[in-house]
Amino acid sequence: MKHTNAALTDLDTFVAFLKERLPHHRIDLLRRVAAMVFGIVQAETTRHRKIAIHLRSMATLDSRTKTVARTFHDARLSEQDVLDILLPLLPDGKLIFVMDRTFLGTTDCRREIAPVWGYSSP
Repeated sequence: MKHTNAALTDLDTFVAFLKERLPHHRIDLLRRVAAMVFGIVQAETTRHRKIAIHLRSMATLDSRTKTVARTFHDARLSEQDVLDILLPLLPDGKLIFVMDRTFLGTTDCRREIAPVWGYSSP
């Protein structure tokens, strides 16, 4: 896949993008992960129930909510897997990294650093 921007426009295209970067993972897991990413983007939150609303499924909302929880719990994606997915999708140019010091000293600070596009406030 040459254009990473196209990866986020269609669920099937994103699944192919994931499989290209994570060939060691099963396709059914990658489909669930792709659906969760699309759900997070559409819901604009990480709350399971709100993500579940955006999943394409005929299942009940409670069932979809449980699927979201299971996917987050059982995805078995390493930090390297996440980097292999996210780095190609980052925009070209300058990135600003922000560190949340809320839990500094009580957690792994590598997980508290996030790229920010646009503006942020202290």
